[in-house]
Amino acid sequence: MRWTRTANAGGLLETDDGRRILLDGVCQALNGYEGTPPALLERLLETKLDLIAFTHSHPDHFLAPFIQDYLRRWPGTVVAGPADVARAAAPYPVTEKIVDLGGIRFFSVPTRHIGAAARHTPHLSFVLQTGSTCLWFTGDAAPVQSPPLPPLPRADVLLASYAYAATEAGWQTAAATGAGTMILLHLPRPAEDPAALWPAVQAVRRRHQTPRLLIPGLGETLSL
Repeated sequence: MRWTRTANAGGLLETDDGRRILLDGVCQALNGYEGTPPALLERLLETKLDLIAFTHSHPDHFLAPFIQDYLRRWPGTVVAGPADVARAAAPYPVTEKIVDLGGIRFFSVPTRHIGAAARHTPHLSFVLQTGSTCLWFTGDAAPVQSPPLPPLPRADVLLASYAYAATEAGWQTAAATGAGTMILLHLPRPAEDPAALWPAVQAVRRRHQTPRLLIPGLGETLSL
């Protein structure tokens, strides 16, 4: 499989059998977080996707005009997300149910958005199982959930925000998923980092060997 980061907190997953799944994969630039470049947006609009999924509708994760344009061009594409994504995508349907893409099982898990200010934001995280590999995609889910998440399959790859690597508690949550690899997303540009997230991540990273931590740049492709 391949993962290409196409947005601040998401990207394009391409499976070995040619399936393409976009996860929080288009967004606008916001408060130091990078947006999807126009040329990349156009390339995605021209790409036949099997599934598009958004964890929530905040603009650093979601771009409503893209969804409308994409579904006009590729009607019938499956879109997954919570209620606010469904409202933005109307009249096109959006699902929260389990999706079977012929060998890929995709399902959503209701999760709490990180931070007190966004506590009531409708938010989903996603689990994808393909062959013997399981991926968790957290979006902006808080590392510690209350109430706790239901039992989930062991993760092989965790795609997560800075919250899972900027503190010891977040790292322990990431390690508890069982993932061998964590792909870290949702970090601001280093020159626009007032909360000093980059130094915090690097400090935690130096203290741990597992899971393996990868931080792709915008447009970078990783083999999983």
